[in-house]
Amino acid sequence: PLILTSSDAVDATRRRLGSLAEVVDASGAQHDSVDLRLALGLPAERGLRRMLTEGGPGILGLFTEQDLLDELCVTVSPVLVGGNA
Repeated sequence: PLILTSSDAVDATRRRLGSLAEVVDASGAQHDSVDLRLALGLPAERGLRRMLTEGGPGILGLFTEQDLLDELCVTVSPVLVGGNA
């Protein structure tokens, strides 16, 4: 697996996962967050052209604001789950 994370979390994530995954710094100017455009570009450089991103309204909002969605699949459940969503 390929794990994309912020530079603030790279070392701890590598220690935790060891050789189970490749951990890559996907930070931009902010060292405590992932730059989404960079995060999408890194797998593309390796020939990976499709990415599944799962999340709630926060991650959906970020991808929408930055015009990073090519396709959207919405799952509707008759039960509400989650915290502040």
